[in-house]
Amino acid sequence: MSMCHWVCEGIGVEQGDIIPLLDGDKLIILLREAMENDWEDIEGFDELSNKMKVEALIECIYEMDLNNKLSELLQLKDSKGVLTSGTDNDGQYFLLYAPRYPWDENGGFKSQEEVVRYFCDLLRPFCRDEITEEELTAIIDVDIYAYGCG
Repeated sequence: MSMCHWVCEGIGVEQGDIIPLLDGDKLIILLREAMENDWEDIEGFDELSNKMKVEALIECIYEMDLNNKLSELLQLKDSKGVLTSGTDNDGQYFLLYAPRYPWDENGGFKSQEEVVRYFCDLLRPFCRDEITEEELTAIIDVDIYAYGCG
């Protein structure tokens, strides 16, 4: 029997921190894109409050064959192809920009602030309109270090 160990390290967000900021109507666009032809409208979806829409959509995401759920779904919108997703032993899912050596850098980022800005730009289209830039920036952790084994 073998044991596998992994580390989630870098700048990123824990998906539990993203969920309260999401807009159900905006999130549905991402979910439809990921599901392509398998999309079926949730019965009575339009009558749900925004919070209930997000909860219903998160439930759909968990039923999809995505390893890291919402984190992996948001990773589909990574236009630079520099983000990864992962989980720790506590069941927390992360969307991450992992540490890189200068010669590995392919995102064109020159500073931590640029990476944080990239996360804000990535998440903004799926957040409620009243979410401020400060609230969005506050959920981005610049020092994630989580461990998993299995």
